[in-house]
Amino acid sequence: MSLSDAYFQFRTGAFDVAEKLTKKEIRTNKKNIDAFLLLAQIYAARENMSDCVQALASAYRLQPQRMDVAYNLGVALSMLERHSEAIEIYQAIIQKEPLNQAAQMNLAVSLIASGKPGPAAIALETLRAISPSSLDIFHNYLSALVESGQYERVLDLVQHASETEQSHQQTQIFKGRALNGLRRYDEAVAVFEKVFQTSPQLPALLNDMSVSFIRMGEIARAYDFLVKALSYDPQFMQVHHNLGNTLFQMGRFEDSLHSYDRAIQLSPTSADPAFNKAITLLLLEKWDEGFALFEKRKQLVLDPLGVNVTGIKDLKTLSSAKGKNVLVDWEQGLGDTIQFSRLAKALLGQCASVTLRVQASLVNLIKRLIPLLLSLREKSIKPSLIITSR
Repeated sequence: MSLSDAYFQFRTGAFDVAEKLTKKEIRTNKKNIDAFLLLAQIYAARENMSDCVQALASAYRLQPQRMDVAYNLGVALSMLERHSEAIEIYQAIIQKEPLNQAAQMNLAVSLIASGKPGPAAIALETLRAISPSSLDIFHNYLSALVESGQYERVLDLVQHASETEQSHQQTQIFKGRALNGLRRYDEAVAVFEKVFQTSPQLPALLNDMSVSFIRMGEIARAYDFLVKALSYDPQFMQVHHNLGNTLFQMGRFEDSLHSYDRAIQLSPTSADPAFNKAITLLLLEKWDEGFALFEKRKQLVLDPLGVNVTGIKDLKTLSSAKGKNVLVDWEQGLGDTIQFSRLAKALLGQCASVTLRVQASLVNLIKRLIPLLLSLREKSIKPSLIITSR
């Protein structure tokens, strides 16, 4: 029996036999790249993408110069939402083949999915200049701009787009999303309703309409659209997430947790449903689970809390601060900053220095309050304390 027999079994749908024959060939010749590629096809046909990735990775290690193998590996990684790994693969392809537009497009999509829409928008703007008539590039460009909060830019592009681009329902959906981002909810609803007349069963559209109604405070209408969207696509992660948000606003907190859990199950790398689940858990006084999950806030693309991403490693324990220069940074509201500034005392006496960074409007107040808050008059505490802002 040879690999050609395995191919024949695969083409006839006898996947088990094909897999057995292919693995036998690999045991005989561990450098047979064709065998690994066939094994990847078998796993893909079974929708076993995890094993498919392993097979493709083995083939790629054997012949890293094969850009077709690298591309398929990137696609498989993206399907598993292993976006950071997919990004590395696509970047390697582009380094060797700078004009590979398929890799450039997939790189941009992976960047968006991994919470990096800004770099994706830059890459897609370059692609659009190369292929100005490509609807796929145009729509991915609009998606990146929406995800990165460049709403006015989206409206400007749509306004000056060709008639074909403007009339496309996906273009109008991105326009509506941009209007949502600008809090022009009535206009967004008008745009969505126009699309709805021709595509009433489009789950993404129903989801977008629900977002408008959630933000307008029309929770019951939002709920109805989300339930309808799930009837068309029960696997739509964003719908489950928004349903969780809607149930939260309806005061149905336990139900909202179930929706967030389903969203997380469908997209384990998405930060938004995990963050909102954390908020719900904290509201229900489930402190341990809630605060652990609250760390997901650092991965939000458009962070509502103003988390400062400095690249400085977080302290895991107080003992790990000993003898180090420590930055205590503000994150949320003014009241939270005042409340938690006093906790800097726990670091004093252990660290070489403590920098307490607060909102600019609080600098003078904290400087006046800090002796009281931190009990600096205690003779045993002689820290180097700096109070500053960002």
